[in-house]
Amino acid sequence: MLLQLEGAVAEGARHVERPVAELEAAIPEGDHDFRFRHDLAVEVGDALVGECGFGGGGHRRHLLAMDRTTVGIAGMRCKQDAGRRRRTGPALARDPTPDAAAYRRNEDPMPTAPYMYLDGSIVPYADAKVHAFSGVVKYGCGVFEGLRAYRSASGNLLLFRLAEHIDRLRFGMKAMRYERILPHDEIEEAVVSMLRANDLREDTHVRVIAYLGGDDPLHQTGPVGLIAGALPRPSRGVGGGLHATVSSWRRIADSALPPRVKCTGNYVNNRTAEIEAVQDGYDAVLMMTADGKLAEGSGACLVLVRDGRLVTPDVGSDILEGITRDTILRLGADITDRPVAERRVDRTELFAAEEAFLCGSGQEVTPILSVDRLPVGSGEPGPVTLALQERYFAIVRGEIPEYAAWLTPVWED
Repeated sequence: MLLQLEGAVAEGARHVERPVAELEAAIPEGDHDFRFRHDLAVEVGDALVGECGFGGGGHRRHLLAMDRTTVGIAGMRCKQDAGRRRRTGPALARDPTPDAAAYRRNEDPMPTAPYMYLDGSIVPYADAKVHAFSGVVKYGCGVFEGLRAYRSASGNLLLFRLAEHIDRLRFGMKAMRYERILPHDEIEEAVVSMLRANDLREDTHVRVIAYLGGDDPLHQTGPVGLIAGALPRPSRGVGGGLHATVSSWRRIADSALPPRVKCTGNYVNNRTAEIEAVQDGYDAVLMMTADGKLAEGSGACLVLVRDGRLVTPDVGSDILEGITRDTILRLGADITDRPVAERRVDRTELFAAEEAFLCGSGQEVTPILSVDRLPVGSGEPGPVTLALQERYFAIVRGEIPEYAAWLTPVWED
């Protein structure tokens, strides 16, 4: 839950069910300066003092009732004071001296863990700062990686293809002409030490950014900094599915902003397409190249199944050369018993395909059920996609020994 309680407020807290509409109706007009947003309201005694966005539609309404007077809620601090309700200003997103064990008991499935790595040190989340005039803020001069770590049957945490993610990050630093390309060992130590500092042992998404600091001209190449953080994130698992659309926005071209460089600035392109899709009621978006061929999703690679064979846009189709994509293509030939086709792909092949899915560290392997409200194949996850999901999740959890070289354990057994 997106809820933080300050000090003794947590004592005696209890959850009860009440509709938010009932609470809204109970407040005298003009007696509050906030509005309800989504799902959670907070009550102190008989007085309503705050609100919180807990998630999207479909969640049950919850009320947190307690006999204290100050609560911290979802990034704001609200206080009951002499019968008036008022905001007293923004609260820290995390306690400045967070406790990793307490954090691990939090029910919120998507908070950033309380400790981060910043330029050689482990720091509290609230202290992971760069200057507002740094190159990464002013010009989008950062390269980053998103990778997963999975809990194994023995309880260890296994980073999936960490070496390959670090190699791609270092390639990005080279392509962006950083004055210093950080050593491989330094980046690996940053990731592992950050996960250990947070005492993380569940499925986790890791984010690493190599950024330009300073306050110099547009052509600056340093100084170079490094940030790493983690978000506990359950696996999507086998099955599931997304309803996608093809965006009216085209994918950036290699001759403009090279998409094979995982640069923070490039993701304005992805974001623009994704916002359009979400506002139009879709789960996911697909993008085309400037010349009208399929490229990729807004943060994942696209794979089709045609005549039982994997087909995917080639590396010349303005895609990020995905590490999960590479994994799936290696597994695909074995599962389908047919060679994988990496080629230019037409938009209408989405409607001719038996199956389609997105793959990436965040998306893992997720079926596409429809595109522009036309079903892909049967409109259900297909047998090839399901087989790839099962193999993929077995590999990342260390259940298939032949792929052990792809896994980096966080904890020493």
